[in-house]
Amino acid sequence: MKLMQLILLLLCIIKTSNGVNNGFLNPKLTTYQPPFEPIILDLRLESSTKVFEHLDRDNSEEYIAKDGYIFDVIVVTSPFGPVLQHIYKARDISNCAIKVIKYTFCHDITSVSLFLVNGDFKKLVKQNYEWVEVNDLKIDISNNRNIDTSMYVIQHSGSFNEVVKDDKKTRVFRRFHDYKPTTIVLINKVVETRPVSGEETVIWKTDNTLYTAYQVSICTYQNLRYLAILHKNYDYTLFSRENTAKTWDDITLSRLNMRELRFYFEDEKDLSFVQQLSKSYVVYLNQFRYVIDFNFDQKLLDKYTFRLASNLQYNILEDTISVQYVNGLKVTLNPGVRNIKLYYNKISNISKQKISTMMTRRHFIYKLPEYFEFVNNINKTGMKKNNESDNESDMETETSSETEDKYDGPPHDIHSCNEADINPETSCGTETKYDTPAPDIPSNTESDIKSEDQSENKPDQQTDGKPEENSGNKVNNDDKEVENTGNDNNPSDSADSNTIVGDDKSEEKKSTDGTNSSSEEEGEDLEVSDTKTFEESDSLSSDSEMYSRYNESDDEHSKLIELDINVRKAKISHKYIRSDKYFEFSCISGYEFVKIYESSLGPQDKKEIWSTHDQNESVIKVLLLEGNHTKYLMGLRYNYAFFLYKWKIEGMTWVEITDKKVSLNNLRMIDVNGAEIRNPNIIASFHEFQLEVIPRITCHKIYYKSQKMWEDTEKKVLPKIDIIIIKILEDKVNIFFKNGQVKRFELYSDRMLLISQGLSTYESH
Repeated sequence: MKLMQLILLLLCIIKTSNGVNNGFLNPKLTTYQPPFEPIILDLRLESSTKVFEHLDRDNSEEYIAKDGYIFDVIVVTSPFGPVLQHIYKARDISNCAIKVIKYTFCHDITSVSLFLVNGDFKKLVKQNYEWVEVNDLKIDISNNRNIDTSMYVIQHSGSFNEVVKDDKKTRVFRRFHDYKPTTIVLINKVVETRPVSGEETVIWKTDNTLYTAYQVSICTYQNLRYLAILHKNYDYTLFSRENTAKTWDDITLSRLNMRELRFYFEDEKDLSFVQQLSKSYVVYLNQFRYVIDFNFDQKLLDKYTFRLASNLQYNILEDTISVQYVNGLKVTLNPGVRNIKLYYNKISNISKQKISTMMTRRHFIYKLPEYFEFVNNINKTGMKKNNESDNESDMETETSSETEDKYDGPPHDIHSCNEADINPETSCGTETKYDTPAPDIPSNTESDIKSEDQSENKPDQQTDGKPEENSGNKVNNDDKEVENTGNDNNPSDSADSNTIVGDDKSEEKKSTDGTNSSSEEEGEDLEVSDTKTFEESDSLSSDSEMYSRYNESDDEHSKLIELDINVRKAKISHKYIRSDKYFEFSCISGYEFVKIYESSLGPQDKKEIWSTHDQNESVIKVLLLEGNHTKYLMGLRYNYAFFLYKWKIEGMTWVEITDKKVSLNNLRMIDVNGAEIRNPNIIASFHEFQLEVIPRITCHKIYYKSQKMWEDTEKKVLPKIDIIIIKILEDKVNIFFKNGQVKRFELYSDRMLLISQGLSTYESH
């Protein structure tokens, strides 16, 4: 087996020979795999079998081959046996799939994502009744606004840093823009477009799938610009902008080759490669730091406790190496050190040390991409379900820095705590980390001093004592932390609703060559908000038709607005996101939609779709889905009620179909006392056109209108319900139980029919 692993490592190096081979080896591309038995996967199946595990996700289904099996052929059959569609056939063992993700629109399969034995990905989409592969993703770094999040998202952040210039330390503010794919189609081309001529310059591209990019990052400060790329094989590439010639120069060879590093715990003569010490390490970029989370096994953690290394950070800009230990201590090594000690005990060759909050991955603003759990070694059974409530919201921007408390004492005296003082969820490094913001932010030190230059409230923002909408920007520096936080009071905004990043304030002050002016670097005089909120953005228009009505509940006048679904942009009254053919308009707190129309031929051509004069019937979020042959429009209210319209091509009009769909008005849950389970005894949240419902108390029966669908006296079924999924467009209801069982129902002629049951679990991002 060791010989086979060595061969695979050599093959991996040969395959990526068009790269620089300067990163740690990706364990997903070099793991030895035992012999497999190829099997055919029928995507019509919706439950686990002895050869694969089935999972339901927010808007997809996953098939994961069990040990010893792989999928070499993927088909869709009819209920009576004949094959209806041939989707994929592997040409050899390495191109067989170990995991398949299926996406559907109504009852049709629209795309399939494959995770192959050789570590590669394939995305297949249905176009004109044929299945074709999608393998190109181009990033234009001239665009720093998220228009469509279906393929990638853009995140903005910034940090204060000390740099040495003319033998003097100067504090500068660095801005970062991160481009991250949201599917398994990784970045294979980076371009820059000139603003006037529109001429496109190719900075980097590749045809090697193993050299595609998980992330592209831009850093700007003073008159400097850098571009970093993290490749699929964990190599990295660094470009520098030459302002005179206006070109991007590859300066990767001037930086550290991570494969030169060797590691040891106590005896420096006992050196090892990282892949010899950990089988589940993870590499990522965070503000131009190349970070490896070691994820050592429990035996090493038990042996070395909080003195064990948690991660290694290579600052690509400053060409420095730091090691962070489980106890939070972060040491910066002297230049030239290549043998890294992973056990904190009398470490030499240290240039700086400090206490720091644990480095983690930056969180994804929109949603976790398809590849996230796969490449980050996340155990699905340990994933937290996103079902806490329907009024959580992701921060739109987040910032982080090298801000840490300095410690001047000897290394061995830095902590006198015992193992019980260490929080294993935040410190030990053995828990799988999600993308979370705030690396190296101290929690209770003198760096928590508030800055005097926090942004003032804008005139169009809510200032009536409520938290400001979409605030949440942080900027940290070596001496102080500037923070502006707030919560979204809009109950309609779910955890993955706030996904669009507005115009970056760094674009407000630019020199003629496109670089940031030096006025951005004036330290405390700098306005610290790195990203505009929806209310502040220059691109937002204030031309919403607005009314006022008296709201007795809070003694205020609510702002009632109209929505034109053909105006695809954010306004001061509502946010807007797009993901391929899905569009979402969600009200800012204090606003409500009372009329929805479309203006196909212009502003004067208003065709009303829906309107109301009833205060209780207004909506706070509108969803629009444009398929190939039809369109759906849904309005959501505070109480999880909704209305649904469908576009009829025959009459060229919108028709309401709400009464024909399953909702919480006709799907009733009954407790042991015979009472209906309603708020506050349920947790409900919308994920696009799907409603997730969790009863807080024991559910005894479930009815659709007067028809009994299920009750807990049925044999072989554990009565504890995990979650109920209502697929509104598909007229389906899936009931998931705590024991891993699922019952799937479909609405037919106003009756709920049990179409299948078996083993499956539901997991939400």
